[in-house]
Formats: sequence, structure tokens, C-alpha cells
Amino acid sequence: MGEPDQRSGWRHRAATLALAALTLVLVAPAGASAATVRVVAPGSSREATPCSTATPCEYIWAIRNSSAGDTVQFESGGYDYLGTPDKGVTHNSLRVPASVTLEQAAGDATRPLIKQTVGFATCNCARSNSKTETSSTTSRSIRP
Repeated sequence: MGEPDQRSGWRHRAATLALAALTLVLVAPAGASAATVRVVAPGSSREATPCSTATPCEYIWAIRNSSAGDTVQFESGGYDYLGTPDKGVTHNSLRVPASVTLEQAAGDATRPLIKQTVGFATCNCARSNSKTETSSTTSRSIRP
């Protein structure tokens, strides 16, 4: 007769563990989110999601609205970079958030190219008495 009590105890422990596991699954992802893929195309001015092959977005908007783990896929073509205004200041360098991947869109045969058409400063990174030079054009390739 002691056997039904053991089975009952085992079932109770199993039910408690299952409930605990379900609670962890439901609570744990609250801070986590799935990575987003944003597709961009030359000349697109779209600044809204979704950014897909059918509705590509403007590339600077897509980069700025990406978070760590996200990917921005570039369709073939050229992308002019004229500087990015941010809080009233125009940055000459394209700023990509940490851990955001820029890559060529799947199926595109020609590698996209970002062409910087704004002057940018170069220095020897010693802030004191450093001379600043400017260049008018730089090109960057996106990895395949």
C-alpha cells in the first residue's frame, strides 16, 4: 500500500517541475528579442518597417534603427553617404551600432558599395597639435 503514495509523490514533483519550467520559459524572454533583418535598396526613402525585398528601407534609417544582433542587407547598387545629422551635429563617419551586421542581400550578384561623398577628417589620433586633412570621396564595400 505504500506504493500509491510514492507514485503520487513522484507525480506531484513532476508537475511542480513542469510548472517551474513553464514559468521560466514565459518569463525569461521578456528582455530578449529576436534579431531583425532589414533589407535596403539604393534610392529608397522608406523609413518604416518592415524592410523587406518588396519594401526596402533607406539604409541610414535601417542602420540607426538596428540593435545588437540585427542585420542590414544591402541590395546591389551604389549608396551615397553625405554625412549623418544627429542631434544637430553632422557626423562625417557612418556610425554602425555595435554587433549590427551589414551584408549583401541574398541572391544579389553585384556587391553593393557605400560611397562617402562628404569630406572627412583624418588624424594621427593625437588630439594636441594634430593637423587635420580632408578627403572628398571614400568607398566602402559590403561583405558578401
